[in-house]
Amino acid sequence: MHEDVIVENLTDGPQRMELVLEFASDFGDILECHERPKKRGRITRHVGEREVTLRYKRDDFVRETVLRFSQDCAVEADCATFVLELAGRELW
Repeated sequence: MHEDVIVENLTDGPQRMELVLEFASDFGDILECHERPKKRGRITRHVGEREVTLRYKRDDFVRETVLRFSQDCAVEADCATFVLELAGRELW
């Protein structure tokens, strides 16, 4: 899956702002869905320079979601922060 986020400065002057994208995971293990027992698996996060991997592991069952960011940002375990400096009417 691929998603684009577009930010537009609708003023005539320059603007500086922070865009924070927050994320989390709720991996659904089919073996844990029948009677809604307590989740037995473990969710971990690995933070890279421009990406974060959300990983679910229960015994031999493993699933991962990798979020990659094409622009420079500060990546943490639960969010990515972009510092934007846009000229008047500029798109990012």
